[in-house]
Amino acid sequence: MRDYLISINFSEKNVSIVLDYCRKLDLDAATMKESQKSIGFLLGFGVPENSFIWMLKKEAKLLTLTIDELEKRVKDLEHLGYNKKEVLKLICANPFVLTKPIDYVTHVLDFLVHKKVKPNVARRATIDAPFIFDYTVEQLNNELSRIESLEFTSAQALKVLVHYPKILKKDDRFILDLIQDLMDCGLTPEEAKHLISFSKIVLRHPRQDMLNRIRFLLSLGQKKTVLSDSFALISRLELMKAKAKYLMEQGFRSPENLRRYMFASSKDFKTTFLVSPQELLITYRVSTELEMMRRLKLATEGKTGNN
Repeated sequence: MRDYLISINFSEKNVSIVLDYCRKLDLDAATMKESQKSIGFLLGFGVPENSFIWMLKKEAKLLTLTIDELEKRVKDLEHLGYNKKEVLKLICANPFVLTKPIDYVTHVLDFLVHKKVKPNVARRATIDAPFIFDYTVEQLNNELSRIESLEFTSAQALKVLVHYPKILKKDDRFILDLIQDLMDCGLTPEEAKHLISFSKIVLRHPRQDMLNRIRFLLSLGQKKTVLSDSFALISRLELMKAKAKYLMEQGFRSPENLRRYMFASSKDFKTTFLVSPQELLITYRVSTELEMMRRLKLATEGKTGNN
């Protein structure tokens, strides 16, 4: 095994780790020979060396799998609708996907589909958080009930789980604080809960940046857009400000006109105004920097005059 690992350029440290697990599992020569084929298969499939070592530390039984078992499991996952890139992400994040029976995966997919979640959306949730396979159906139902207890409807609770399966690892304070933050921006409790379940980016994106985007859009009279357009919060705040500044300078000041053009695609925006959002962003940055310098100069001159 040592010679094999060295031949495929494993570091000395990682060679020692693999050999240590071989000893702990008391693998015989024939099994280690098969293990070499399995390691080669996983590396060839795209698993990086350090990821393989992490997987091994989490599930040493990887060394006992035959190449036939690995190939069958990959085919099983592809049959469930996962592509190669998704399979790679699943196994690197949760090696039990390879060593446990296939119903370790299917019970979660079946649970979500039974709840009327589209199969592709269910798969996406498991790709985002492969640890979800560790949860039993009973535990998942309990987690949904927990979210509902925070005054979400059953449909909203399901969307929260699907949009942000990492919620399983969060306590109630995570959502309660988010609701309060959204209310501080000017939303009602009902609107806050709707937004949390409606737009997955609200749960996934760094909170303060997201709240700043929401505050800015609300200041432009865009509450309806925030609550109904799942793409409204994707653009960077700086770009939103650049487009809003330009549109208002062009006379498009009403919430309706701002909504019509601010959220247009870059191509449509440029076709309409013959200027790209990127050009606006550069102009905005320059004008902002110049304004800051002007204010600093005025402040400095004011202090000098007082002296």
